[in-house]
Parts: sequence; C-alpha cells; structure tokens
Amino acid sequence: IRYAKQTGLETALSTTGDLVTPEILKGLSPFLDLISLPLDGSSEEINSKTKHPGHFSAIMQSLAWLRSFPGIDVKVCTPVTRRNLSDVPAIARLVEEYSRTTPARVFYNVFQAFPRAMFSVNWEKLVVTDKEFASLARQIGPGKNIRINFLDHDTLDRLYVMVFPDGSMIIPKGSDYLNFGPFLEVKDFEHALHASQFDSAKHLRHSSGWEKGTISIGQVLN
Repeated sequence: IRYAKQTGLETALSTTGDLVTPEILKGLSPFLDLISLPLDGSSEEINSKTKHPGHFSAIMQSLAWLRSFPGIDVKVCTPVTRRNLSDVPAIARLVEEYSRTTPARVFYNVFQAFPRAMFSVNWEKLVVTDKEFASLARQIGPGKNIRINFLDHDTLDRLYVMVFPDGSMIIPKGSDYLNFGPFLEVKDFEHALHASQFDSAKHLRHSSGWEKGTISIGQVLN
C-alpha cells in the first residue's frame, strides 16, 4: 500500500474488519485513501446469519477507531440475500448516521449477491430476484449525506479485475472466476481483458466519483 501510494496511485483496502486495530490504522493512514468494510446486518443477530459471531461488534469498533483517521474514507458494503433483505434499509440508516459523526467521506455499496463462489453454495436459499433488488433500491432512495451505489447482477458482471491473496489475476464473469495466472507475470494485460470480455466502460462509470477531492453524495443506480 505504501509503495502504491508513493507511485501516485490512490489506494484502498478491502478487509473483513476482524483484525483492524488502532495501530494498524495509524501505520496505514499516511498511505491509505479508503477502507472497505462488510456489514450484513444492522444488529449482531442479523449480521451473524452470514458472518461469524462477533463480526458486527468488530465492524462497529473499526468504524469508531476510524473517526480518529479522517484522511481515510470509509466504504461499507452489504451483499443482499434473503437473510437480510428486509434489514438493508436499517443498515443504510446506520451508515448514514455514522457519516454524520466523522469528517471522512462515507460510501455505501449495496449489491445483489451474485450466484458465484469458489466453493459450493446453495444459492436458491440466498439470492434475491432482480425485481426484489430493484424494489429495495427504490425503498431506500438516495443517501442524504452519503453516496449509495446499488449494484445488481448485470452491473457486477465483468466489472472488476481482482488480484487474489495468492497473487492470481481474476476477472469474474457469469458464474465463473476467470484465472489468468500470477498478476505480476501477465505479459499482455489488454489480451486478458479482451479474452474475459471485461466491461471497461462500465468499470469507468462505476469508478467515477471515488477520487479524493470529489463530492459524491447521493444515489448512483447502475
């Protein structure tokens, strides 16, 4: 992260939040532009339906510590499933209320859980329909003090290029994770993008507004 920042890139860290400490945040703060934290419920009871017990408290603690590091923007992410569909408006209110207690920019990503995983999952009991997700977006409406992004299945498909912990370059497409091998060994990046049918125009639209110095309050519905 430090090297990326020193080369002029904007930096972001996506973490489960369980191992965040004030010491880690202090060490990262000169180099980190944004931190992304998952939140699947507005309470421990609901959050623990898809996360391990204690995760909700860990995220709340991380958010509290982040108030001391206003240079790090905050993004909260919620995968919408049948286990938390009715609770997502309450999560949005929680994030909105938090945004009023910190000078940092706060974003909220609400995405329709995609039937795609590295392991076996019974998706029929989890995935919400396109109609249900669209109805949820209308119910929540635009954020007042935060930018809310609603990411449905069509938006999420071929949206990201990811580097996994083992160093592999992965592009999600449909129900698959396309693996192009070690990221640092990819010799023809453009060929990989073309082979995966990566949607660069969609990615550019989605990525706009995150830059430091931009004002990005309200709702973005792709």
